[in-house]
Amino acid sequence: MYLLAISRVPAANAGVTAPFQFVFTKSTTQEPVNINKFSEFQRQLVDILPVDLTLLIILILLIVGSLGYVVYRRYKKMRARTQIWLEISNGDRALMWPVMELSFLPNHYRIEAEQKQTSVILQEGFLSAAFVL
Repeated sequence: MYLLAISRVPAANAGVTAPFQFVFTKSTTQEPVNINKFSEFQRQLVDILPVDLTLLIILILLIVGSLGYVVYRRYKKMRARTQIWLEISNGDRALMWPVMELSFLPNHYRIEAEQKQTSVILQEGFLSAAFVL
């Protein structure tokens, strides 16, 4: 029986063939690809606003921006951030005078004043008086 079973096995094909076939075909329709998005934006902008008006608006914005920057720099340069005042008091009455204005914040400076090293002299004249430090 074993011999009978072996004799019924189909014979193998000796030809070499690929196990599958790879087929590559190009698509028949291609979708248009819009690579340049800026040209589409530019076309829509020209449809809404003419080129001359767009350039005029840009020029006005540049001029306003430049003037704003100049005013900001001038304001920042003129503004004093720290003021030093001299105060002289006798306990009942106090007098204050501005001494100087500094452009940086107070924590950028170190000011030391001692009463022993500071002298204030009142110079009296005919119908006038002045403090001398």
